[in-house]
Amino acid sequence: PFDPPSLSPLPLEPQMSAACDMGVPFVLHSAKSSGAPNADAAKPDLRCEASQVFTSAAAHLATFLARLQHEAATKAAAPHLQFDSARGIVLRVLTGSDEGSEYCLPARAVRNLIGSPSSKHGRPVIPTLVEPCVTEQGEAAARVRWDDGEESFILYDDIKKLSTART
Repeated sequence: PFDPPSLSPLPLEPQMSAACDMGVPFVLHSAKSSGAPNADAAKPDLRCEASQVFTSAAAHLATFLARLQHEAATKAAAPHLQFDSARGIVLRVLTGSDEGSEYCLPARAVRNLIGSPSSKHGRPVIPTLVEPCVTEQGEAAARVRWDDGEESFILYDDIKKLSTART
């Protein structure tokens, strides 16, 4: 969530109020009132308290928006993961050095993952859910949920290494 710095003690200066009342940007108003030779080229006085508060608030907002953009781009570019009963776990990479690649962990290899019912009981089984997750070590992985409630995990890097199909 957006957590702005405290804006309650905004220092409103008389010149700023006058500029707002006239509908003139404070920077232009203060430059003209200071007698600057070229008011359009004048810079705001960054030493005044109002400038410092607004500059800080603008920097905070810019950082927040950059973080939001990064998060949105990261989510949009996350690899696509699905289970295909005929092919197995399919991982499509949408960005980075493997951009455009598709890796497929064959269905027989999926059934042999540690924790799968077939690895324990030798019966054929199909996952009820395959979804992306992140391990405690921060590595991207696939979580496989089985019909008996057990779960298996396989790192994306392992899917790539064990893959039979790479395009």
